[in-house]
Amino acid sequence: MISIFLTWCGRHTRVIMPCGVLIALLLPGHGEGSKIFVPLILIVINGLAMARLDFSALLRQAIRPRRLLYTGSSAAVLMVFLPIMVFTLARVLGLPDVLEPILTWYLVAPPIVTAIWICALAGADVAFAVELVVLACALAPFTGPFLADAFLGEALPLSRFDLFSRLFGVIAAGVILALALQRFYSRQALASPALDGLATLAMLAFLVPVFNGIGLVVLAQPMLALGFLGLAMGLNVGSQVFVMTVLGLGRTWVPHRYRQVLAIVTGNRNLGLYFGVLPFDPLLALFTAMYQFPIYVTALLQSVFYSVDRKKNS
Repeated sequence: MISIFLTWCGRHTRVIMPCGVLIALLLPGHGEGSKIFVPLILIVINGLAMARLDFSALLRQAIRPRRLLYTGSSAAVLMVFLPIMVFTLARVLGLPDVLEPILTWYLVAPPIVTAIWICALAGADVAFAVELVVLACALAPFTGPFLADAFLGEALPLSRFDLFSRLFGVIAAGVILALALQRFYSRQALASPALDGLATLAMLAFLVPVFNGIGLVVLAQPMLALGFLGLAMGLNVGSQVFVMTVLGLGRTWVPHRYRQVLAIVTGNRNLGLYFGVLPFDPLLALFTAMYQFPIYVTALLQSVFYSVDRKKNS
């Protein structure tokens, strides 16, 4: 019965997740204690997502000089250049001080591991997506704390070393879990829909602490919640449209299958990673909750958007 249930969840993830967001929004508050489970849930989510990766084959392909140059430069743009450019532009345009931490944590976050799945739905280059996401996640503990310190200065709630150690611990533990699953289960077992179902349940579990009391906040301050939802949608979808548009101007040097990947991973960042490792901040909590909507809901639409774009470029 458990296997049947997990298989059903795995086959209906695209419907379950948006429904899960709405249900989580209606849940009553249950105190801040549940936040301590967020790092563990993130480890499980990342571990299950990475368990299907063939790390040895990935390494062999990624270290080819030309491929490494392309993936490395893309990761550097994603994790260093774009955060600096966007944050500087936002500050020049008069970004309110209260929003600087929120924008910072969004910009320095690596892509969500499930961006690989979104790339697959969109018909993008999955191999490149895997390499880019894995490399960006590996860079995150090293780039994020230093960029956050440069952006926020004294407003940084943790020291750079504490932030680095927490990020590194969560990401490394996810990799260890993935390797352990590969050690004890066959590749066929790890490719089963039941594992998708387990990952779906882990993502639903993540929503519980993220949406803790958010429904009451929405009722008490609906305009603030709508503003954060608009900001979340703008950053996610706007980033993808911006990248597709800019890179579309240079089709001779950026193949279309790579543009799709770069757009998807740029917009879909793992903000929950910082929500899990940082001290509780009510504004970051509200924004993290609102950010789940573009991740879970627009995943239903992104395959359509990118399919149309692919037909135009075929």
